[in-house]
Amino acid sequence: MKQFIVIIILLFFDMASFAQLKAVVANIETLVPVRDAVIYSTDGIDTVSCWDGTFCLKDSFKQFSVSHPHYITRVIFIGEFHNGDTILLIPKEGYISEVEVWGTSKGKNKQFLLKKTDAQLLSARLDGGNLLGLFGLIGSFFSNKKESTENKLKRILEDY
Repeated sequence: MKQFIVIIILLFFDMASFAQLKAVVANIETLVPVRDAVIYSTDGIDTVSCWDGTFCLKDSFKQFSVSHPHYITRVIFIGEFHNGDTILLIPKEGYISEVEVWGTSKGKNKQFLLKKTDAQLLSARLDGGNLLGLFGLIGSFFSNKKESTENKLKRILEDY
């Protein structure tokens, strides 16, 4: 009888775990998971994506939105979403993903350890002009293929 009760309890907890939907939030350009994205559902349940971009929601929502300060907010309806989907977010313009600072400290004669390729790049000096680069610069004035950000986002959303 005790074994029967334990089996019933285990089945109950197993069915409760099926009531949650799991997904991953990622960047549409690099496919890198987005951490700390806030998910707002119509049930009033808010959650935040983990370091690997994963999150769980109960399946009683009608729609939910995924928002992050560096990305455009996306609203997803229940018919568009399936368990295990990857939600791709479009980055906002004007945000810098990485900044690298080089410099020396004042008053100290501290040398930095450079890799071989970095030392070669720092010591390289261009002698003369780059004729092929000049042709590319002239060609860029004549080509009118620059796509506006609005058209680019529309094209991405149409292909989504």
